[in-house]
This record gives sequence, C-alpha cells and structure tokens, in this order.
Amino acid sequence: MNEILDENVLETKTNENQINEEIIKKYRLREILASANISFLFGSGVNGRAFPQLIGFKETNNFLDEKYIGDSNSFEEKLNSLDEIDRNKANELFVKEFNIAEENIDMKHSDIMDVENLIENTYRLVETTENRQDSSYKVNIFTLNYDDIVETILQNKSYVNNVLSADSYKKTNFFDVIGYNFKYNKKIPTFITAKLHGSVNRGILAQDAIIYPGNKKYETALGSKFFELMFLMKEELIKQNAVLIVIGYSGNDEHLNGLISDAIESSLTVIWFKYDNVKDVIPETIRKHGDKVIVIDQLEDKIGTAKRCSNIIEGVFKECL
Repeated sequence: MNEILDENVLETKTNENQINEEIIKKYRLREILASANISFLFGSGVNGRAFPQLIGFKETNNFLDEKYIGDSNSFEEKLNSLDEIDRNKANELFVKEFNIAEENIDMKHSDIMDVENLIENTYRLVETTENRQDSSYKVNIFTLNYDDIVETILQNKSYVNNVLSADSYKKTNFFDVIGYNFKYNKKIPTFITAKLHGSVNRGILAQDAIIYPGNKKYETALGSKFFELMFLMKEELIKQNAVLIVIGYSGNDEHLNGLISDAIESSLTVIWFKYDNVKDVIPETIRKHGDKVIVIDQLEDKIGTAKRCSNIIEGVFKECL
C-alpha cells in the first residue's frame, strides 16, 4: 500500500513539474523574473490553515450573527451594519481572538513552511541571477495580514529585512538600502516587509493600530497613514521591470485594486495565483489589462498557493543556473 501511495505522489509531482515547465516557457517567466524588481502581495490565504481566516474567529462571528439583520454571509457586511458601540465590541472580540491565535502560531506548520520555502527560493533566484540593477536586489513583501509570520521567517533565516508600518515608515532610513557582503564583494537580497493594514507589536495586536475589515476600513483616523504607505507601494510598482506576485488576496479592496491597475498602465507585470479556479475571481479593474496580468491556475490536485508559487520560482531558479 505504501509503495502505491509513494508512486502516486511521485506521479503527481512529476505532472506538476511538467505543468510548471510549460508555464515558465509560455509566459517567459525566466526572462521576466531574472531581472525584475520583485514584489509580493500577501493576503490572508497565503497562510493556508496555519492561521485562522475571518471565518475562524468564532466569538466575533457569533456576536455579528446576533446583531446582524440580513441574509449576507459576509463578515465585512455584518461588521459594516453595526452601530459604533457594537462595532467597537466586535473589534474588541476580534483583537482578543487574534492575539490568542498569534500566541499559538506553529512555525513548523506545513503551510508556513511553504511560505518559508517561497521566500528562500526567491532569495536564491535574486542572489544567483546576473545582470541585476541595484534596485532589483530589494524584494518587497506587501502584506494585508497583521501577524508576524513573514517577519519571523526572515529573522530565522537571517535575511536582511526591514519592517514598515503606517507608523514607522517615515522614521526609517533603510527603505532604499541594499545589503552588501564585504567579504565576497557582492550585493545580497534585501527584504522589505510592508504591513499595509497594521501589525502586531512584540506579539500583541493593538485595537487602535490596525485597519479593520469591511468597506469602511479607511474611514478611521488611521486611514490617511495607511494611504501614505500605499503610495510608497505604488512607487515600487511603477519602477522599470517591476513584477507583483499576488498570493492569497481576495481582490476585495478597491483602493488597492486601483493602485495596482495604475501601476500596470505604467508597465507593471502582475502574476496572480489562484487557489480555486472557479471561486477566485480577479477584479475587473486588474483583469482588463489582459496580457499584463499572468494568471496561474490551480492544479487538478489542489495545493496551497504559496507552495505553488514556490515551486514555480524554484523552476525558474534552476533554469537560470
């Protein structure tokens, strides 16, 4: 029985490798990524099952169900319908549950290991490929998640990383600094982790330091600060040879979609990974740009999008050797 299972796994992996090779060739990903200014956009789906998504916050969802009058199943719709008092109560419950989940993150979870492998393969690609401009040694990770999974991975890998939030980015002088190895006289890949909607601080999420889900997310005192951080993102995405790799993002943030669309018109290439080929819908604002948006469909034997992206980048890296 084990031999049969091993053969099935090997066949599945072989099929995926063949599909990935075809994708790399079809979309010329070697040429695109080997000299690109690479940025990632991480949504909640990037963490897979390793960290609860909105539906996993039981107390918060129960409270919303008690208060909501309507037929929508949307977390955001329910939250938007509340008056100020109940909305603050829902926010308190959300932050409490989030901090419990944050405290219990398993960094050895297979889905987090997929994110780690993705970051490592990106590092190897940037470090190895030649003819790079100085700016292309910087890899931006724009994340909508509050957790510190990405930062912890980068710290554990001892990669150069600078974390930006709405409150910190004006205080840093390191956003445009590229790491340099003086022993070997060469530049080294340098990461920027930009927390677009807020971040934990020393493992704790503060209720007044984040943008909450929903269509009223920017109608807070924090809104203007986060818009400034998004403008910084736009500056990165309109650079020559800029590529944005989208993983785990639902496409429901119109402000962000508009920013990406504007950058595409300025030459940005978007590579969008789908987790579900039917349910995942790329916003029309972005989809309208046609060939500038490369859509990577899910495999028949579904795997996480971080793993899917990691395997393709590994394939590109091997072709560059």
